[in-house]
Amino acid sequence: MREVRDRISIDIKDMTFEEIKKYFEERRKVKISTK
Repeated sequence: MREVRDRISIDIKDMTFEEIKKYFEERRKVKISTK
């Protein structure tokens, strides 16, 4: 789990703010649909 989180934080460092927002919106949609 930790490796995944580290990889995600590295990805986020390379993203712009807009990309980060889009990324988290996508993740929220996925979370909602898997509930």
